[in-house]
Amino acid sequence: MKIEIKSANGKVLFSHAEENNTIRKTVEKANLEGADLRGADLKDANLRHANLKDANLTGAYLVGANLRGTDLVGVKISKMQISKVQL
Repeated sequence: MKIEIKSANGKVLFSHAEENNTIRKTVEKANLEGADLRGADLKDANLRHANLKDANLTGAYLVGANLRGTDLVGVKISKMQISKVQL
């Protein structure tokens, strides 16, 4: 299955295809600067050192995610679920 990550204006920032693909698998492989990840299920995702600058994580589910060393400058973060997040 192919999953595309888009910016808030609809531009495709990254796409990934594999059998049994998930948003989490795709996000772990991508440069996410400016990505629109509203409501994304990123439970236990390894986002260590990811570029999330200016990304929209409104309503994202990040329980157990690893965000150590991640660039979070300008990230929109309202209504996120973030228990057990590693920073």
